[in-house]
Amino acid sequence: MNSALPSLALPLDPESTDTVAAPGSALIVQTRLIKAPRARVWAAWTDPAQLGQWWGPKGFSVTTELFEFRVGGHWVFTMHGPDPDPRSSNPGGPRDFPSHIVWTRIESGAHPGGAGMPSDPWRLDYEHLQADSIDTAMFKTAVSFEEQGGHTLLKWRAEFGSVELRDMVVRDYGAAQGGRETTARLAHHTEGDGFDATGSAQGFPLVLSRVLPVPRSLVWRAWTTPELLKSWFCPKPYGVDRCEIDLRPGGRFHTHMFGPDGWGSDNEGSYLEVVPFERLTFTDLLLADWAPAATVALGFTASIQLQDTGGGGTKYTVIARHGSAEARARHAKMGFHEGWGSATSQLVEAVKSLG
Repeated sequence: MNSALPSLALPLDPESTDTVAAPGSALIVQTRLIKAPRARVWAAWTDPAQLGQWWGPKGFSVTTELFEFRVGGHWVFTMHGPDPDPRSSNPGGPRDFPSHIVWTRIESGAHPGGAGMPSDPWRLDYEHLQADSIDTAMFKTAVSFEEQGGHTLLKWRAEFGSVELRDMVVRDYGAAQGGRETTARLAHHTEGDGFDATGSAQGFPLVLSRVLPVPRSLVWRAWTTPELLKSWFCPKPYGVDRCEIDLRPGGRFHTHMFGPDGWGSDNEGSYLEVVPFERLTFTDLLLADWAPAATVALGFTASIQLQDTGGGGTKYTVIARHGSAEARARHAKMGFHEGWGSATSQLVEAVKSLG
């Protein structure tokens, strides 16, 4: 998922972020009051499509390979920086910064405090397992989101393994200034009318992206062969017992899902785009031959994108677009990342034995 930098109509104003990197401490702490509702700031942190629009210092962009938003889930991505600053102590260093985050704590509901005490802020904790070529740069981060009069007090606390390591990333990699610029980009992304306009223009997407260890031809086959699709399409213990695929723009895409306790669901839709071995787009907003659906279970359009990675692998990207931020939030709450992630793992297992 390549996310180009958005045009910035406002100055970044990184100095509006209070940064503390006190001598003798292994911490970097940043605090900023973001003039946006807490739910909006939280969404910017937890939606990979939005993360790609603001994560990183000024001039950086992000490519996400894997995003699993759950405790123990992984966010694997590459930060693409501008040309290295010739004044840096690392001149000519790599432009790309491979990164790997594991979420260790996710709390998105305020907990009641005691008498006269405020509720606890929402919180995200993660471990950063890899940062560019700094082999030992393993650090832990806690991000809190505290509601203050309709705005969000964001505190970003990074704890390094030693004072020496903290000092090195501040000195050689500009971690303090980079953090200020990143937080400023987050504030710019979430404040004002531009937030909703940006989401609307993108179709309020949810994104799953992985590199699969199987050829693109087999991934395409898994999506376009009814009997094969039935074997992987729903995360267990759910399954698919009926499937119809009319592989053409306007063709019918129907599945019947079943699950525990007699649960069942008919899912009607149609294909919008069929580009063999590259892209498959379908929606539940239309029935076969462009007939409008009278009712829809969720109302979204999904695009499956496939790219060769070399060595027999496939970059696999799913983009689910919605008509509103509320519909996207509802789909995410239903378990988009968990469900599509499990189904993707099942797809890989289903095609491994195929020639």
